[in-house]
Amino acid sequence: MRGATRFPGFFEGVAVAAVLSVTGGALEMLPRLLIPPPIGHGLAAGDARPFAILTVSFCYLLYLLWRSPETAGRISVTMLWVGISLPVLLLAPHWILAVQLVLLWLTRMLFLQRSLSAALADLVLLMVGLGAGFWAIASTASLAAAIWTFLLVQAPFAALGNLMPAANPDHADPIDDDHFERAERNATASLRRLVSAARRG
Repeated sequence: MRGATRFPGFFEGVAVAAVLSVTGGALEMLPRLLIPPPIGHGLAAGDARPFAILTVSFCYLLYLLWRSPETAGRISVTMLWVGISLPVLLLAPHWILAVQLVLLWLTRMLFLQRSLSAALADLVLLMVGLGAGFWAIASTASLAAAIWTFLLVQAPFAALGNLMPAANPDHADPIDDDHFERAERNATASLRRLVSAARRG
């Protein structure tokens, strides 16, 4: 059961951020190191960024699936990621960051968050991290710094499920007429049905 599973902690998130920021920075520089100097020196740092972002995103996706208590649907999500991400990289690389953020949020929503409130808070955390990442790359021109800053903000994402636990319809107060709480319970039930559909996929 989900409740018996130990979710990723903050310091684990910091360690993941450190590893992936180094990975992203190395991938950004790799083409200029491997390609012969007459050509390689003419490459801009941004030329390799879509590929670096895609690789870091895939590594983070695998980490999320590995840390998720849900076992069903992992292969389907991975195949979905490949089916969407590779065409975007080849045909519209300027959209790669936006696509990866959407896929990242959907993965955390389906596999690691336990309620609609937690999923929405996760989306807010994602947007805050994106803003921090943009600030970092604008200040340093370093993709590694942007990845580090973004993922550092994401480190406490698993705590959102504990701060905003799933509503339990079986223990709902029969005299509770709060429309918002009833709407949240309905949305949580819909989210669970979506997770069940993803497992069957």
